[in-house]
Amino acid sequence: MRRISLAGFLSLLLLLLFVSCTGDTEPVVVTPIGEQLPEGEFLQLFENWEDYLGVEVEFVGRVAGEEYSLNDALQVWTNLEKSSETVIITGEDLANWNNGDLIKVHGFVKNGAQRDVNGTKIVIPILEVMSMEEISYQDAMAPTLFSIPMEQTIEQENLLIEVVEMEVAAEETRLHINVFNDTYDLASIWQFSAQLKQAENTFDINIPHREAGYPLLQSDIAPGKTTSGVIVFEPIDYDAGQATFIIEGELNDITISMDPFVFDLEW
Repeated sequence: MRRISLAGFLSLLLLLLFVSCTGDTEPVVVTPIGEQLPEGEFLQLFENWEDYLGVEVEFVGRVAGEEYSLNDALQVWTNLEKSSETVIITGEDLANWNNGDLIKVHGFVKNGAQRDVNGTKIVIPILEVMSMEEISYQDAMAPTLFSIPMEQTIEQENLLIEVVEMEVAAEETRLHINVFNDTYDLASIWQFSAQLKQAENTFDINIPHREAGYPLLQSDIAPGKTTSGVIVFEPIDYDAGQATFIIEGELNDITISMDPFVFDLEW
């Protein structure tokens, strides 16, 4: 009988163990388990995504680029201000999305990866897309919490300014304004010196990000013309139920003086 050396026996044993551990193992398939990620726990995915396998997640992000290590996968920044906290999303028809697109994703935790970035280990959750849609900059960065119709108009010397609507977001306050010049003279509106007041607080305008795309009021309005736009302020206290909006305008005729247009807004 042929004898097997100790070294040969150990080699054979290791080979058998390898085959038993790899050849017969089916890949783990993760499916939704019908649970939603608890509010406030999204960042936990970057520490221990294993605890959330199959849990459904809804988030807003920006497409950062294609993920080349997987088929049909994209990298998405979930921290829009810092372009960080990257997740990988997988699914069908992802090739039609472009870098920079703002998206709202509903998916579930499928897996995770670890990357070495400048010597630092970072965890990247991998999510399977269940539905995804493109959204606006406003919906991504300053979604409306309350939309309040105002429809208040003040007229001086046939120059009419109307506050159409106020939108309250956690990040900003937006006033939708119409201006109609019902005169035979050129009119001007000083939107960048406008103010919003509540009690002792005065809120100056915020210059919106160029990506926001909010329509701007024309500074000069020709006779018989109308201009419409959005003026953005710092976030106000919605629970106060009242604010005062102040904006100035004038006609080209210097013999005609106008008081500031003062709107008492209530909701």
